[in-house]
Amino acid sequence: MHSLLEQMSKGPFDDLQTPPAALGPLVPYLPRRGLIWEPACGSGNLVRELSRRGFRVFGSDIMQGERFDFLSWTPRWLDDVSAIVTNPPYSRGMKEKFIKRCYELGKPWALLMPITALGGSKREGLWREFGVQLIMLGGRIDFTGSGNCWYEVMWFTWGLNLPRDIIFGQMPPQEETK
Repeated sequence: MHSLLEQMSKGPFDDLQTPPAALGPLVPYLPRRGLIWEPACGSGNLVRELSRRGFRVFGSDIMQGERFDFLSWTPRWLDDVSAIVTNPPYSRGMKEKFIKRCYELGKPWALLMPITALGGSKREGLWREFGVQLIMLGGRIDFTGSGNCWYEVMWFTWGLNLPRDIIFGQMPPQEETK
């Protein structure tokens, strides 16, 4: 069995850094008290933007070392966590692993994933068993800033008690012409 670090280093879609605009539709529903944990922070885009917006945030990433493996590490300060917010790796079943781990931890969470993550028998089974609420972004996201890496994604959430099961959000304008 390969370690998470080995799996992630091989995936083409496992290091897509989230542009700050993606947080716009989610922020109104995040708890203002407590700590937000970003467990796949990469270079820290979400951590910086959440901090800029006044949230207390802790970012960790498996690339910082195996001890920060979200799938097996439970921080001693978990009781202080009010929500988990991340853009998880997308390849080799990693989405399912992150979703399962979020449900196991029992903290409210928001995972930025492709719209296609709604499907798939394993994910559908999790949605049926535990529930999910969605926040649409109102457009595609350019994960590289290059103008050629646009993805249709949305926030899959649990425990944030959204007023409806699907929220149609609107990001700040981007350069997207697609």
